[in-house]
Amino acid sequence: MLWKTDFEADWIVEMRRIMEEHWAMDLASAKTEELAALFFHARTRRVEPRPRVVHLSNAFVCPLEHEAGWAELKVKIETGEDLSPHLSLKIEDFKGKDGLLLDWGIYHFHLGRAQHAKNKSFVERTGPLVFGFPTDDAFHAVGIYRHGTWSDSSVIETLHANWPHLTRAARMQGSGMSLGQLYTDADREMLRAAGSSQRCIMGIERRTHDDSALRLALQQSHDALSRKNMIREIENSLMAAFDQTMCKYRQILNNYYPAHKSTGFTERNLTNNFVRALENVLGKDAFAWFEAPLSSEEKLYLDAIVFDPTTKSCFLIEAKRFSNLNKKIAETIHDIQRMSYQAHHATLELGLDKLKIEHRYAIVLVDIWTEGEAKQVTFENWPACLDDASLDLIRTGGFENLMIEKEWKHNYKIMMAAKKL
Repeated sequence: MLWKTDFEADWIVEMRRIMEEHWAMDLASAKTEELAALFFHARTRRVEPRPRVVHLSNAFVCPLEHEAGWAELKVKIETGEDLSPHLSLKIEDFKGKDGLLLDWGIYHFHLGRAQHAKNKSFVERTGPLVFGFPTDDAFHAVGIYRHGTWSDSSVIETLHANWPHLTRAARMQGSGMSLGQLYTDADREMLRAAGSSQRCIMGIERRTHDDSALRLALQQSHDALSRKNMIREIENSLMAAFDQTMCKYRQILNNYYPAHKSTGFTERNLTNNFVRALENVLGKDAFAWFEAPLSSEEKLYLDAIVFDPTTKSCFLIEAKRFSNLNKKIAETIHDIQRMSYQAHHATLELGLDKLKIEHRYAIVLVDIWTEGEAKQVTFENWPACLDDASLDLIRTGGFENLMIEKEWKHNYKIMMAAKKL
């Protein structure tokens, strides 16, 4: 008896079965002749379940409110569980595209813990996402980014700075090659939308020029990359310091209520705990001073200043209790203005020996009790009350999850707003 087989037809049947049964894809409109390409594209958008060692970049900082979600995802990565529930809902769309993945090989993972309300195959969606580059035996966690920052060049720059071997395929090869064009994040987003990909490390074209032009362009590119990564590292340190401060406050307030017949906690405690946390995050070379003079002629002082020789940065800090709301908001706006004066910077840095400051940040720390509607609105819309759009480094936290059973824990909040000067 002669057996006649059709391997191609069998292969197509099997691919269709996997895509429909295992990947929940509706292939009603898929063309048979395109199925193979669609299959491999869909498989690329998934991460093969296998145990991996997790490596964190030097820019990786997890927001306090998502630490539990990241801990669960990390366990799944290390034990080799299927990570598909944390991926985009679009992985069930056979036509779906992921520019971040196709361009740079980087996946994004949601940090939800509960099931998605409409699709039980996924976890609930989160704004912050883990951007990661998985290999056969490792998971390289680049950082946590806002949803939609798919074209942010700091993503590939951080990957390259921490694990350059992972970006080797995207680098220019050969001699006599130079940077013909530097693409902005907006350029890259537009090109991806048009179906174009820029796989070179800085999103560039290949053109021939002399070696001196190449060296100059590479140096300029390296300087820009280094500065951008430095700023990102500094700003991540600020966020991490706030999170550490919240952890310390929770430890304290679980064991001690530092007020009697009053809800007032002196702002000095907020300043001290934040400064201690910031020094810890920045490293052993960082140092601080409280009540630092802003002027050599007037009695003007800053609550605290922190210097970091490693990043050549300084942090000007003012703390407030929003008790009398309108008055304290006005005082805080004035504090921000004082911290922005260049003459005050000169006075603050007058006593430095060899350290030359390149990055300055103004930081306001606020605690607020939200019993009244006005204060609740102030907290919910923080820092809108300060009327300063440049305050783009924002953190808030509460104490609802304290172990104690006290009503006040639902009303006490801490807020931070900061900006680069």
